[in-house]
Amino acid sequence: MAAHWRDRFKRLAFNFFPAFRASGARITYLSEADRAIRLKLPLKRLTRNYVGTIYGGSMYSALDGILMVLFIRALGKEFIVWDKSGRIEYLKPARETLFTEARIDESELDYIRSTLGQQPRLEKEYTLEWRTADGMPVCRVHKLLYFRRREPETGG
Repeated sequence: MAAHWRDRFKRLAFNFFPAFRASGARITYLSEADRAIRLKLPLKRLTRNYVGTIYGGSMYSALDGILMVLFIRALGKEFIVWDKSGRIEYLKPARETLFTEARIDESELDYIRSTLGQQPRLEKEYTLEWRTADGMPVCRVHKLLYFRRREPETGG
């Protein structure tokens, strides 16, 4: 039961973070290990643009930082993770509530750890799609993430 409340609190904390809250999106699921997340972005007064569809800024800002935070939590304090760049690709007008999901599996974390054992830094692009309830893709958000190992602290 305690894990359920802890997970719910983390999800609520994310949802009330001012920059995320302003996007109009809400996190509907956050896995216990912070490796999977689902978001919902409704078409409403605050997310509607001039022509009546979901504002592209809401679609982008709802995902800005999400992957970075998931990777930071999954990799731990030994690694530095930054959003380096991003771009958005519109596929069709968003005229209804949108949904997306991000998932980080262990093989991806192993790849990052292994690569950073052989080279000082890694940049990798990830793509998330906003979809309608029936699964139709509406928009792709591409995020370029930067990874490196944290320098060991020197005493002195």
